[in-house]
Amino acid sequence: PSTSAGEEETPVWIRREQEKELKEQDGKLPFGVYLLASGIIAIAAIASIFEYTYQNPIFSVIPPTNFLYKPILGIFVFTGLPLSGYLFYQAIQSANELSESMDKQDGVER
Repeated sequence: PSTSAGEEETPVWIRREQEKELKEQDGKLPFGVYLLASGIIAIAAIASIFEYTYQNPIFSVIPPTNFLYKPILGIFVFTGLPLSGYLFYQAIQSANELSESMDKQDGVER
């Protein structure tokens, strides 16, 4: 990119900081947060399947004979797995947006 004689090009690190500030105003979370939440929720959902299979008490508090045992585990499984998938998708989208913005800042065209 050409600049006029009186105009100086902004250094890359300053442009990245400006982009970061604009992104923070957007309200989106970094992709690592989505990925971490996805992993934790997926582990909890799969653990709920094992809890049900082996009839272990939920959090060592609710025994398998309690009427709330199956509904609680069902909620964990049937909401946890789709939510984990959605958060993983959001992590991928966020990482792709970050990659594209960095390519744009570096002058790489696709």
